[in-house]
Amino acid sequence: MQRLIEALKAPGSQSPITVTAPMQLVLPAGVLEDVHIASAIGDDEKLDNHSGHGLKKATLDRWLDNIVKASGSTPVFMLIVCGLLAWAFLGIPYGHSEEWPILISDIQAILCYIFDSFIMRQQFNAHQQHIRFSASLRSRHQNLKNMLLQLSCQPRVAGGAALVQESPQDTFEVKVLPEGWLGWLATKASLAFGHFITLCLFWAGIFVWLGFGNYCDWSNQWQLYINSATSALMVLIFAFLAYIQEWHGTSTQKCLTRLTQIDCDLEKSLRQATNYATENSTIIVAPPSMSKIQRAIFYYADLVGTLTGIVILIIVIVVWVALGPLLSFNANWWLIIGTYAGLVGMHDGFVLRNVQKNLRMREDETFEQNKLEDIELLEILGARAHQESPVQKNSLSYRISNRISNVFSHELAVVVGLLTVIGLLVAATVMGWSTTGQLICNFPPSIIESFVMMVVLSAHNMSDGQRRDDLESFYATRVQVAKYVQQSVGILSMSPSKAN
Repeated sequence: MQRLIEALKAPGSQSPITVTAPMQLVLPAGVLEDVHIASAIGDDEKLDNHSGHGLKKATLDRWLDNIVKASGSTPVFMLIVCGLLAWAFLGIPYGHSEEWPILISDIQAILCYIFDSFIMRQQFNAHQQHIRFSASLRSRHQNLKNMLLQLSCQPRVAGGAALVQESPQDTFEVKVLPEGWLGWLATKASLAFGHFITLCLFWAGIFVWLGFGNYCDWSNQWQLYINSATSALMVLIFAFLAYIQEWHGTSTQKCLTRLTQIDCDLEKSLRQATNYATENSTIIVAPPSMSKIQRAIFYYADLVGTLTGIVILIIVIVVWVALGPLLSFNANWWLIIGTYAGLVGMHDGFVLRNVQKNLRMREDETFEQNKLEDIELLEILGARAHQESPVQKNSLSYRISNRISNVFSHELAVVVGLLTVIGLLVAATVMGWSTTGQLICNFPPSIIESFVMMVVLSAHNMSDGQRRDDLESFYATRVQVAKYVQQSVGILSMSPSKAN
């Protein structure tokens, strides 16, 4: 019974993350001990017990991660875009039928429900990767600092080693999408989709639609117009968000691998120069404190990011199909699945933004610690810290977008979204779940979720820009330290006569 209770309480729990960077020890034979670089960045396929960075994922989790990775691939994204174009062109002959706009609403609701789970899992996986990488750098920091101090105190080094400034060709640029015209186009499209002007244009379109309400007698067909438009938009946004996050995640993983390799090489060089044999420290990243509401949000998010949410959807679809003959497959039957998935999807949109913000805040805290530790290393060299490139934080559009993102990421925003869902259900019940009643549960959530997901994309762009700058700073620091060590070792290797 106790195990069952613990299993039910497990989802959403933020456990401490323990990381010990593998020691770069040169053995007597001159062979470097296995580095296990992958363990520092979360490549679970290559983890083992020696690395100390984490446990292997279960087969089911790896299988689900592969599906999530495929959902953000170029073929899947292009398939969805082609499907949207086909639906739009089919609207020419079939646009006046009631089933045609309902069809895109149902497809959108199901697809977005599934993508909710995939995008949530992308966020959690990337978060684990970033936290473990940061902890790995911190694990090596104290030893790197001690070895640099020991090296700098060598008389010949102190008297002859000058800081080697970073040359222009050593500038490190973390390219989010390192190759391909499609990647470049996706990056530009991501910035355009999440721009403040785009958010304004979205609401301008909504007000134009409202302006035609009286002209269309506020009819069901008028409601279906906006429902179809926002449904198509949401399918595109969800597919694009999964696609761009997968691109960014793949690029970031390559950058983290490169940085970890440099950090390992730096430790190896310093150990060789100083004969330092102390093991790297163990870093424990404590879970963040959170309110009961926030804990409930993470509980739900964890369920969404696993198979649980998709299993529930499958059950609902089976029940929905079974109800088809009873309702003669009429318009109300077609709207049922869209109503369910649409209401749940709107709630999931608020949860996505809330989780995105909280995970980013935890990452920012750990990365800020890395920056402070890098400054300590540079102070030993007498160098200045790397100057971060501006992320346009002073622009008006950035400040407004950031403020909007913060509003929608608050835990109370999730509560308001949930209350809105309950209110729509009450309204539809009062109307006897007629076609109009179901449409009321379809198009308002569709409008709200579309906007929230645009906000999620905007926040992702801002976060990605900051993360690129962080990685560039870490790399620049290690380039300077590595050159200092290389020059110092060269001085120490010179004979006394040559040194003088």
